[in-house]
Amino acid sequence: AKAAAADDPDRALAEAEQAFQRFRARINSKDRLLECEKGVDRAFADLESAGVLEKIQHGIDEGSQTEIDVHPLGNTTESTRVQVADALLGEAKVRLRQRLDEELGEGPVAARVFAWIEQRLAGTLEIDRDATARAKKEAVDKTPQQFVRYAAGDLLADAGTALGPDDVAVLEREHAEYLRQQDARQRVGRALSLFGLFVALFALSGLYLHRHHRDVLDDLRHVGTIAGLAVATVVLCLLSAGDAWRAEIVPLLVFAMTVAIAFDADLALLLAAEVALVVVAGLGLGLADYVTLAAASAAMIFSMGRIRSRSRLIHVGLWAAAVATLTQVGASLLAERPFDRQLLYEAGRTGVWTLLAGFLMTGLLPFIVTLAVSAAEAGTRLDVFLVQAFPGQSRSFLARAIEAGAARVDGVTARASHRLKAGSTVTLTVPEPPRSGPAAEEIPLVFLHRDEWIAAVDKPPGMVVHPAKGNWKGTLAGALKWHLERPASDTAGAVGLSTFGGPTRPGIVHRLDRDTSGVIVVARTEAAHQSLARQFERRTVAKTYLAITQGQPQFDRDEINLPIGIHPYQREKMAVRRDHSTSREAVTRFEVLERFRGAALVRVAPKTGRTHQIRVHLAAIGCPVLCDGLYSGRTVIPRGFFGPAAGIDSAAPLIARQALHAASLAVDHPATAGRIEFTAALPPDMQGVLDVLRGG
Repeated sequence: AKAAAADDPDRALAEAEQAFQRFRARINSKDRLLECEKGVDRAFADLESAGVLEKIQHGIDEGSQTEIDVHPLGNTTESTRVQVADALLGEAKVRLRQRLDEELGEGPVAARVFAWIEQRLAGTLEIDRDATARAKKEAVDKTPQQFVRYAAGDLLADAGTALGPDDVAVLEREHAEYLRQQDARQRVGRALSLFGLFVALFALSGLYLHRHHRDVLDDLRHVGTIAGLAVATVVLCLLSAGDAWRAEIVPLLVFAMTVAIAFDADLALLLAAEVALVVVAGLGLGLADYVTLAAASAAMIFSMGRIRSRSRLIHVGLWAAAVATLTQVGASLLAERPFDRQLLYEAGRTGVWTLLAGFLMTGLLPFIVTLAVSAAEAGTRLDVFLVQAFPGQSRSFLARAIEAGAARVDGVTARASHRLKAGSTVTLTVPEPPRSGPAAEEIPLVFLHRDEWIAAVDKPPGMVVHPAKGNWKGTLAGALKWHLERPASDTAGAVGLSTFGGPTRPGIVHRLDRDTSGVIVVARTEAAHQSLARQFERRTVAKTYLAITQGQPQFDRDEINLPIGIHPYQREKMAVRRDHSTSREAVTRFEVLERFRGAALVRVAPKTGRTHQIRVHLAAIGCPVLCDGLYSGRTVIPRGFFGPAAGIDSAAPLIARQALHAASLAVDHPATAGRIEFTAALPPDMQGVLDVLRGG
C-alpha cells in the first residue's frame, strides 16, 4: 500500500487530506477542544507529580541509584519517593503515550499530540546537592559504630564474666595480632616446632605403610595419589572454613572415606588424623576442634564396612553426624565453653556437614565398590568373583574393567586370573558404561529430501534433535533411526545413518533449538557426514530463517556484528559479550519483510553458527523473537496480545514457543557436488500469528 501511494502522488495527497480531516473532526468545536485539553492535562498528571529525569546526576557513593526523593523547588519538606526507572525520560515518554491513548483514544489525535510533545519533552528534575549532603550525613549519623580501636594495655574482657561471641572474636584477633608481631626468632622457633610435628606424623605414616602396605610404597603412583589427595583435601578444607560456613569437615570426611574404600580403614584413620592436624594448625583452631574432626572421621571409617548400596552410606553419614555433634558438645564443655545456643548451633552445623559428606560420597558409590573375600570364596579367580558379585553386569564389561586396571586386591592392581585369599579386600572402580544410541521411535516425520547419502527433514517445534540429559526419548535422532535404519521397501538407497558423530547422534550434522522448527539436513554415510561438516565449518552452507519479532527493527535491512558468549549470570543463556574468554565472532544479516503494529516478519541469514545467535542478536537490537522465553521474557502469547478483536477469546494462547523457523537450507550435495536447496513451509502456529497481525 505504501509503494502504491508513492507511485501515485494524488492518491497520497488524498490520503493525507483524509487523515487531517479525521484529526480536525476531533477538535472542531470548543467543547471537543476543551475535552481534548483536559485529557492531555490528565495524561500529564503523573509526570507533573513525579517529574522527568534526563539522567542520573549523582554517583554511587552519593546515594541510591534506584530511588530518589522529589520535592518542589525551594520546599524540601514536601518530598515524594520515586523510582528512578519510572522518572527517566525514556520511560516517561512510554507512560505518557499510554496515558494519551487512554485519555484521547488510540488514533490520529493521540498520535499527533504525542509526536508534537515528544520533541519538546525534557527533564524537569535537578539534583539538590545541599539536601543530598544533609540526607547522607543523617544516614551516617544513624549508622551504628562498626569498628572499635584498642590500644596496648586496654582491657578486652572483665575477669569473672561470661564471654559472648563478640568477646571471643576480639580475643582471637588479639592473639592473631600477637603472633603477627612476634620477632623473627620467635617465628622461626614456632615454625620449626610445627615442622617437627608434621615430620614425626608423616614418618609414622611411612612406617605404617612399610610394615603393612609395602605394595603401596613399591608403586610410586599410589604414593603420588595419596599425597595428591591429602594436599587437595587440605586446600579444600582451608577454602571452605570461612566464618559463614565452617565446612572444613566435609572435604576431610570425603578424603577419609575414599582412602578407606581404596585401601583400608587403618590407613584411612591414620591419614585422616594427620590431615585434620594440618587443617587445625593452618586455621589456628583448638584441641576441641581437632577432637571433633578426628572423632567424625573415625566414626565414618569404621562404620563403613562392605559398602554395596547408597542407603548404607547414608546410614553411615547419620551415625557419624550424631558422633560429631555429641563430640563437639563434649569437647567444648571440657574446654570450659558455656552450654548455650551458640554451642548447640555450631555442633548442629557440624552434624549437618557430616551428613552432607555421606550424601556426597554416594556420588562415587556406583564407581568405587569395596568387597571382602569370605573363606568360602578363597581360591576364586578375580574375574569369576566379580561376575558373581555383579550379576547385572556382563562378563565382557567386567573383563574390560579389570584389563583397564580398575580392580585391586588389597590395594594392588590385579589380573583377571588372580586367585583370591580369605580376608582380602577387592576394590573395583566401575567404569561408566557407554551410553548406547537412541532407540528407534515411530514418530512421524516430514521428509523434504531423501537419497542414499543425505536426507532433509522439516523438524517440528518442541522436538529435541539428539538425546541429552533429561531428553532421552522423543528425539529427532530416534525418529530418524525408525525411518532410515529399519529395513523398508520404500527406503531410498542404502539403509542407515552416519555414526561419525557418535552413538547418540546418528546422522546429526547440525542442530536446531528445541522450539525452533524447520529444515535440518542429516547424513546417511560417513563420507556425506564429513562433507557436510566441512561445509558448515567453511560457512558455505546458506541458511535462511523466518522470525516474528516483538517490536520492529529500525532499518529494513541491516547486519548485526556482535560477539556472543555465555551469559555472566544465567548459564543457560548466551549474551553479547566483548573481550571475554567465551566470546566468539557472530554475524547476522536480516531483512524486514512485513511490519505490523508492535511486530515484524523478518528474514534472517546467519553467517556464523553460534548458540542462540539469531535470538541473542535480535534481542540485542531491541526486537527479540516473539514468545522467546529466554530473551523476551514471555513463554506464551495470547490472542489479545496485539489488541482486542471481535469474536475471539483474547486470553486464548496464540503461540507457545519462540516464533523462529528455519525456512531454507542450501548445501553442495556430497555425491554430485551440485547445489541443492531444501525449503520448509511456515508451521501453523507462526502462520496463525501472521494471520492475526494481518487482521485475518
